[in-house]
Amino acid sequence: MSLLLVTNAVASNLGDYLLFQDTTGTTSQTAYSKNGNIGYADVDGVRLKIATLSSIANVQTLVEGDSITRYVEYVCTEGSGTIDNKGIAVGNRYVFNTTGLTVPSTVVLETTGNYVPLILNTWLPTSSQVALSLSLSEVNQASSTTLEDSAYTIEYEVYVDSFTGTLAAVDNQQYMVLSLTATYDGATYRAGDIFIATDTSNIVAAGFVVLLNSAVTSYFVITYNMLAEIFELLPVASESTQNELYKIKTQLDALAFSGYTNNMSYTYAGGLLDRLQSEVTYLLANN
Repeated sequence: MSLLLVTNAVASNLGDYLLFQDTTGTTSQTAYSKNGNIGYADVDGVRLKIATLSSIANVQTLVEGDSITRYVEYVCTEGSGTIDNKGIAVGNRYVFNTTGLTVPSTVVLETTGNYVPLILNTWLPTSSQVALSLSLSEVNQASSTTLEDSAYTIEYEVYVDSFTGTLAAVDNQQYMVLSLTATYDGATYRAGDIFIATDTSNIVAAGFVVLLNSAVTSYFVITYNMLAEIFELLPVASESTQNELYKIKTQLDALAFSGYTNNMSYTYAGGLLDRLQSEVTYLLANN
């Protein structure tokens, strides 16, 4: 059996951090250190891709001369060319880990909704399951004071086998640059960049490079702001309003559970969150 990652994500007490955990553990047959799986000590780096309902829905198109935002994931929709010494082709996804880049005349990019904060090895999973605290800017919500109420998608990747110097690539395997730079097939990659080997040419690492071992996509529902409004209104609400608020909270709890079990429709979640927020807003105004 291979390693089957399990994760969790919740809002902090003040709603200004996303707390992400690797809760895989060592107990199940697909956990760390079971059946030949890697152990916690083998993990050398991690990578997260984070998206919300609104970030996925609000696609931005970038054309010639438009500025590329660091850590935002893009997909090439037209043309081909080179950006930051990397070949760009239609259908491929890219995250650029440097500033000052613009779109060349031969390429059209679109945002995917994913944001990829630069974690590398500043946090690694452990048996104590200490959470990674992601600030608002690290989930691309720097203009807010609390986390957006939404369904969140988090893609979590675990990397192993850190090396430096020269090593022959393993064909069709994904690598991430952990520090400084690395070159492969004529392209130079920066810390945080990933690439998939297409042959066994040498990877030349000025710093360290790591190999993808396991990955998982999970779904979570954050409703910090709506719950804060509910708990603010409950003590002063009439009995009938309290009953309505408890019904709303029950639906939010059920939605959060469906996300935790990866049994959630994004379309359904978005519609339900919008409807419940409208109900809470109405009750606040008409209590």
